[in-house]
Amino acid sequence: MRTLSDTAGRLMVEDRFLPLLQSRGLNSFTALMNCSGAELVRDKGVRRILRLVIPGRNPTVLYLKQHRKGSFMDALRDLLAGKRPLSPAAREWQAISDVRASGVETMAAVACGESHRFSFLHPSFIVTAEVAGNRLEDYVHFLQGKLREKRCIIPALAGSVRRMHLAGLNHRDLYLSHVFLPHGGKDVRIALIDLQRVQHNARDLNRWVVKDLAALNFSSPAPAVSRADRLRFLCCYLGVRALDKRARGLARRIARKTERIRAHDLRVRRRRGMEDRRKTA
Repeated sequence: MRTLSDTAGRLMVEDRFLPLLQSRGLNSFTALMNCSGAELVRDKGVRRILRLVIPGRNPTVLYLKQHRKGSFMDALRDLLAGKRPLSPAAREWQAISDVRASGVETMAAVACGESHRFSFLHPSFIVTAEVAGNRLEDYVHFLQGKLREKRCIIPALAGSVRRMHLAGLNHRDLYLSHVFLPHGGKDVRIALIDLQRVQHNARDLNRWVVKDLAALNFSSPAPAVSRADRLRFLCCYLGVRALDKRARGLARRIARKTERIRAHDLRVRRRRGMEDRRKTA
């Protein structure tokens, strides 16, 4: 990995991606922070995501996630836990490394940029490579009635989530929109993306595990995902052939948390609807 500095900040780049960034003049903190000519995917005020296509015989698609500032509360929590405060970009950079170390596939980390001083409060960004494949949120609707495909995907997904949790990691946004089926290879593979909020060895990890599993359950639409599919997933996740007392207890906790997520989602949708009506009034 190479570290490049300019007056505004430092840029850490994985060696294999450095020539690619150099070819577009994007090999500095300033160039990537002020990147132009990219497609705006999402803008949430303090954070925006850009899609960059690097032309060539095999075009490379990169995603640039820019954070306009860090979180003081996140920095304070790190300090109280005896950890070094990290910028949002560095936090996701570390999460990618941790998730890969757990044996779970994710997007490739390309570059990470931070300000020189108090980087955890100032602008930062991370560049990742696109995961070429199907987003499970979109693909799941084509699986209704396709038992053979489901019986390949469900164990693969359950195994990936299980490995992540056994490594002491929890995702915090584990919805089907953040699960990919990458192209290539004979076996079904699972990749997890959007690791910005991943926690490592969080307090009360079991509670966060239930939240991850409930988020998956909530985002899995019926009837494409049947009750039998959900039970099969839980059995594969726990490594059991049938639901025992422990598994039934976990299933009840997941069901309760799923309903709380559903109620929260409904409140958010209603609030957004009211705000949209005010804007158009």
